[in-house]
Amino acid sequence: MEKTFRKLYITCRSHQQVPLSTLVKVDTSKTAYLANHQSQFAVTLSFNLAPGVALGAAVDAINKAQAPVGPAEALTGSFQGSAKASATRLKSEPYLIAAALIAVYIVLHLLYQSYIHPMTMVSTLPSAGVGVRS
Repeated sequence: MEKTFRKLYITCRSHQQVPLSTLVKVDTSKTAYLANHQSQFAVTLSFNLAPGVALGAAVDAINKAQAPVGPAEALTGSFQGSAKASATRLKSEPYLIAAALIAVYIVLHLLYQSYIHPMTMVSTLPSAGVGVRS
């Protein structure tokens, strides 16, 4: 590694080229092999999305393709990175929608000082969210 730094040069303010090894000290005594904390033996499969394909659709397609095969007893699979974050986010989405509806109801209750009028307004939100399809 240090030989590589001797071959790389940087330019100083005085426009002289100095080997990078004069600025960088390489210490390999504190390095270790990267360990996979998921299991003893692991295989990482990665995928890219086609243009216009949502991440959720790709995860559903992977799960659908895996379902007929069925995993072996000692085999476990899980999504990591963006796919895992997307699944986690989708699990909490109903709670966020419920919290938003409660907040809207409270604000409307404060405006109209009534329990019934805000309820009728909040009850129209699902149909307004779906919209009119022609």
